[in-house]
Amino acid sequence: MRSVMVLIAAVAVVAVYPDRAVAQRGTGACCLPDGSCKDTDCRTCRAEGGRFLRGRACEDVNCERPDPEGACCLRDGSCEDTNMRECMSKHGRFRPGEACENIECPQPPNPEGACCKPDGSCTNSNLRECRAEHGRLIPGKSCDEIECRPRPNPEGACCKRDGSCENSNLRECRAEHGRLIPGRSCDEIECRRPPRMGGACCLPDGTCEQTSFRECRAKEGRFAPHRKCEEIECP
Repeated sequence: MRSVMVLIAAVAVVAVYPDRAVAQRGTGACCLPDGSCKDTDCRTCRAEGGRFLRGRACEDVNCERPDPEGACCLRDGSCEDTNMRECMSKHGRFRPGEACENIECPQPPNPEGACCKPDGSCTNSNLRECRAEHGRLIPGKSCDEIECRPRPNPEGACCKRDGSCENSNLRECRAEHGRLIPGRSCDEIECRRPPRMGGACCLPDGTCEQTSFRECRAKEGRFAPHRKCEEIECP
Protein backbone atom coordinates (compact mmCIF):
# COMPACT_ATOMS: atom_id res chain seq x y z
CA MET A 1 0.00 0.00 0.00
CA ARG A 2 2.87 2.36 0.88
CA SER A 3 4.62 1.79 -2.47
CA VAL A 4 1.39 2.62 -4.27
CA MET A 5 1.17 5.91 -2.37
CA VAL A 6 4.78 6.80 -3.27
CA LEU A 7 4.08 6.09 -6.95
CA ILE A 8 0.98 8.28 -6.88
CA ALA A 9 2.98 11.10 -5.27
CA ALA A 10 5.70 10.87 -7.93
CA VAL A 11 3.12 11.03 -10.73
CA ALA A 12 1.59 14.07 -9.05
CA VAL A 13 4.96 15.86 -8.98
CA VAL A 14 5.45 15.24 -12.69
CA ALA A 15 1.95 16.51 -13.44
CA VAL A 16 2.15 19.65 -11.30
CA TYR A 17 5.83 20.53 -11.73
CA PRO A 18 6.86 19.15 -15.16
CA ASP A 19 9.92 21.44 -15.45
CA ARG A 20 11.31 20.35 -12.10
CA ALA A 21 10.73 16.71 -12.92
CA VAL A 22 12.67 17.16 -16.15
CA ALA A 23 15.49 18.88 -14.24
CA GLN A 24 15.77 15.86 -11.95
CA ARG A 25 16.59 13.69 -14.97
CA GLY A 26 19.90 15.54 -15.54
CA THR A 27 18.61 18.54 -17.45
CA GLY A 28 18.21 22.16 -16.53
CA ALA A 29 17.92 25.71 -17.79
CA CYS A 30 20.22 26.78 -20.61
CA CYS A 31 20.96 30.51 -20.93
CA LEU A 32 21.86 31.14 -24.57
CA PRO A 33 24.21 33.91 -25.80
CA ASP A 34 21.27 36.01 -27.06
CA GLY A 35 19.74 36.10 -23.57
CA SER A 36 17.01 33.55 -24.27
CA CYS A 37 16.49 30.34 -22.30
CA LYS A 38 15.59 26.73 -23.08
CA ASP A 39 15.15 23.64 -20.92
CA THR A 40 17.60 21.02 -22.18
CA ASP A 41 20.57 18.86 -21.17
CA CYS A 42 24.14 20.00 -20.51
CA ARG A 43 25.65 18.66 -23.75
CA THR A 44 23.07 20.34 -25.99
CA CYS A 45 23.44 23.59 -24.06
CA ARG A 46 27.23 23.63 -24.42
CA ALA A 47 26.99 22.83 -28.13
CA GLU A 48 24.86 25.96 -28.60
CA GLY A 49 27.27 28.10 -26.60
CA GLY A 50 24.93 28.39 -23.63
CA ARG A 51 25.44 28.58 -19.87
CA PHE A 52 23.96 25.51 -18.18
CA LEU A 53 22.15 25.73 -14.83
CA ARG A 54 21.66 22.17 -13.65
CA GLY A 55 18.41 21.39 -11.88
CA ARG A 56 16.82 24.74 -12.74
CA ALA A 57 13.88 25.59 -15.00
CA CYS A 58 13.73 28.56 -17.37
CA GLU A 59 10.74 29.98 -15.54
CA ASP A 60 12.89 30.27 -12.40
CA VAL A 61 15.98 32.00 -13.89
CA ASN A 62 16.86 35.29 -15.54
CA CYS A 63 19.24 34.82 -18.47
CA GLU A 64 19.66 38.48 -19.37
CA ARG A 65 23.28 39.48 -18.88
CA PRO A 66 24.01 43.10 -17.94
CA ASP A 67 26.56 44.75 -20.23
CA PRO A 68 27.38 48.10 -18.62
CA GLU A 69 29.04 50.99 -20.45
CA GLY A 70 32.26 52.55 -19.25
CA ALA A 71 35.90 53.28 -19.96
CA CYS A 72 38.27 50.53 -21.11
CA CYS A 73 42.00 50.87 -20.38
CA LEU A 74 43.94 48.84 -22.96
CA ARG A 75 47.36 47.23 -22.52
CA ASP A 76 49.12 49.91 -24.58
CA GLY A 77 47.86 52.63 -22.22
CA SER A 78 45.14 53.94 -24.55
CA CYS A 79 41.47 54.23 -23.59
CA GLU A 80 38.17 53.45 -25.32
CA ASP A 81 34.59 54.26 -24.30
CA THR A 82 32.82 50.92 -24.76
CA ASN A 83 30.93 48.17 -22.92
CA MET A 84 32.27 45.51 -20.57
CA ARG A 85 32.03 42.62 -23.05
CA GLU A 86 33.89 44.50 -25.78
CA CYS A 87 36.57 45.59 -23.30
CA MET A 88 37.14 42.00 -22.11
CA SER A 89 37.51 40.79 -25.70
CA LYS A 90 40.40 43.26 -26.08
CA HIS A 91 41.99 42.15 -22.78
CA GLY A 92 41.42 45.59 -21.30
CA ARG A 93 40.67 46.74 -17.75
CA PHE A 94 37.06 47.93 -17.49
CA ARG A 95 35.93 50.86 -15.36
CA PRO A 96 32.12 50.92 -15.33
CA GLY A 97 30.31 54.25 -15.43
CA GLU A 98 33.49 56.17 -16.28
CA ALA A 99 34.44 58.12 -19.42
CA CYS A 100 37.92 58.16 -20.97
CA GLU A 101 38.07 61.95 -20.78
CA ASN A 102 37.73 61.77 -16.99
CA ILE A 103 40.31 59.08 -16.21
CA GLU A 104 43.98 58.37 -16.80
CA CYS A 105 44.92 54.84 -17.83
CA PRO A 106 48.19 53.44 -16.43
CA GLN A 107 51.00 53.52 -18.96
CA PRO A 108 53.26 50.49 -19.43
CA PRO A 109 56.90 51.11 -18.45
CA ASN A 110 59.06 52.14 -21.40
CA PRO A 111 62.46 53.41 -20.18
CA GLU A 112 64.96 55.01 -22.53
CA GLY A 113 68.60 54.12 -22.92
CA ALA A 114 71.23 52.62 -25.19
CA CYS A 115 70.09 49.70 -27.33
CA CYS A 116 72.74 47.13 -28.26
CA LYS A 117 71.61 45.28 -31.38
CA PRO A 118 72.60 41.71 -32.27
CA ASP A 119 75.13 42.90 -34.90
CA GLY A 120 76.98 45.03 -32.32
CA SER A 121 75.61 48.40 -33.42
CA CYS A 122 73.97 50.83 -30.98
CA THR A 123 71.06 53.28 -31.09
CA ASN A 124 69.58 55.55 -28.44
CA SER A 125 66.09 54.15 -28.10
CA ASN A 126 63.43 52.95 -25.66
CA LEU A 127 62.56 49.49 -24.37
CA ARG A 128 59.76 48.70 -26.84
CA GLU A 129 61.67 49.78 -29.93
CA CYS A 130 64.80 47.97 -28.75
CA ARG A 131 62.93 44.71 -28.17
CA ALA A 132 61.30 44.98 -31.60
CA GLU A 133 64.81 44.92 -33.10
CA HIS A 134 65.87 42.02 -30.81
CA GLY A 135 68.24 44.35 -28.99
CA ARG A 136 69.32 44.64 -25.35
CA LEU A 137 68.51 47.94 -23.63
CA ILE A 138 70.83 49.52 -21.06
CA PRO A 139 68.51 51.99 -19.30
CA GLY A 140 69.74 55.50 -18.52
CA LYS A 141 72.81 55.20 -20.75
CA SER A 142 73.66 56.62 -24.18
CA CYS A 143 75.60 54.94 -26.97
CA ASP A 144 78.55 57.29 -26.29
CA GLU A 145 78.91 55.81 -22.80
CA ILE A 146 78.92 52.10 -23.63
CA GLU A 147 80.44 49.60 -26.03
CA CYS A 148 78.20 47.04 -27.73
CA ARG A 149 79.61 43.76 -28.93
CA PRO A 150 78.06 41.55 -31.62
CA ARG A 151 76.38 38.44 -30.30
CA PRO A 152 77.40 35.02 -31.56
CA ASN A 153 75.14 33.87 -34.37
CA PRO A 154 75.86 30.18 -35.07
CA GLU A 155 74.29 28.35 -37.99
CA GLY A 156 72.45 25.06 -37.84
CA ALA A 157 69.09 23.33 -38.19
CA CYS A 158 66.10 25.32 -36.96
CA CYS A 159 63.14 23.27 -35.69
CA LYS A 160 59.98 25.36 -35.91
CA ARG A 161 56.82 25.10 -33.85
CA ASP A 162 54.90 23.26 -36.56
CA GLY A 163 57.54 20.52 -36.71
CA SER A 164 59.16 21.72 -39.94
CA CYS A 165 62.90 22.37 -40.31
CA GLU A 166 64.98 25.06 -42.00
CA ASN A 167 68.75 25.55 -42.26
CA SER A 168 69.23 28.94 -40.63
CA ASN A 169 71.13 30.87 -37.97
CA LEU A 170 70.36 31.61 -34.34
CA ARG A 171 68.82 35.07 -34.83
CA GLU A 172 66.57 34.08 -37.70
CA CYS A 173 65.52 30.91 -35.90
CA ARG A 174 64.60 32.82 -32.74
CA ALA A 175 62.65 35.37 -34.79
CA GLU A 176 60.44 32.49 -35.94
CA HIS A 177 60.21 31.10 -32.37
CA GLY A 178 62.20 28.05 -33.41
CA ARG A 179 64.85 25.92 -31.68
CA LEU A 180 68.33 25.92 -33.25
CA ILE A 181 70.54 22.82 -33.25
CA PRO A 182 73.99 24.33 -34.00
CA GLY A 183 76.29 22.66 -36.49
CA ARG A 184 73.61 20.32 -37.86
CA SER A 185 71.54 20.36 -41.05
CA CYS A 186 67.89 19.44 -41.54
CA ASP A 187 68.96 16.28 -43.40
CA GLU A 188 70.63 15.01 -40.23
CA ILE A 189 67.86 15.55 -37.70
CA GLU A 190 64.15 15.03 -37.21
CA CYS A 191 62.06 17.86 -35.77
CA ARG A 192 59.03 16.86 -33.75
CA ARG A 193 55.97 18.94 -33.11
CA PRO A 194 55.42 19.32 -29.34
CA PRO A 195 52.20 17.72 -28.10
CA ARG A 196 49.36 20.09 -27.30
CA MET A 197 47.64 19.61 -23.98
CA GLY A 198 43.91 19.78 -24.67
CA GLY A 199 41.07 20.29 -22.29
CA ALA A 200 37.96 22.28 -21.46
CA CYS A 201 38.21 26.07 -21.26
CA CYS A 202 35.65 28.04 -19.22
CA LEU A 203 35.45 31.50 -20.82
CA PRO A 204 34.64 34.74 -18.95
CA ASP A 205 31.09 34.76 -20.37
CA GLY A 206 30.34 31.34 -18.85
CA THR A 207 30.60 29.33 -22.07
CA CYS A 208 32.97 26.41 -22.62
CA GLU A 209 35.29 25.45 -25.51
CA GLN A 210 37.56 22.49 -26.23
CA THR A 211 40.96 24.12 -26.70
CA SER A 212 44.63 24.08 -25.68
CA PHE A 213 46.08 25.66 -22.55
CA ARG A 214 47.73 28.46 -24.53
CA GLU A 215 44.57 29.30 -26.47
CA CYS A 216 42.55 29.27 -23.25
CA ARG A 217 44.94 31.70 -21.56
CA ALA A 218 44.79 34.01 -24.59
CA LYS A 219 41.01 34.16 -24.14
CA GLU A 220 41.38 34.75 -20.37
CA GLY A 221 39.64 31.46 -19.64
CA ARG A 222 39.97 28.90 -16.84
CA PHE A 223 41.56 25.69 -18.14
CA ALA A 224 40.63 22.15 -17.08
CA PRO A 225 43.23 19.78 -18.63
CA HIS A 226 42.12 16.51 -20.22
CA ARG A 227 38.44 17.30 -19.56
CA LYS A 228 35.48 17.72 -21.90
CA CYS A 229 32.99 20.58 -21.69
CA GLU A 230 30.11 18.21 -21.02
CA GLU A 231 31.99 16.88 -17.98
CA ILE A 232 32.31 20.22 -16.20
CA GLU A 233 30.09 23.12 -15.25
CA CYS A 234 31.50 26.60 -15.86
CA PRO A 235 30.54 29.31 -13.35
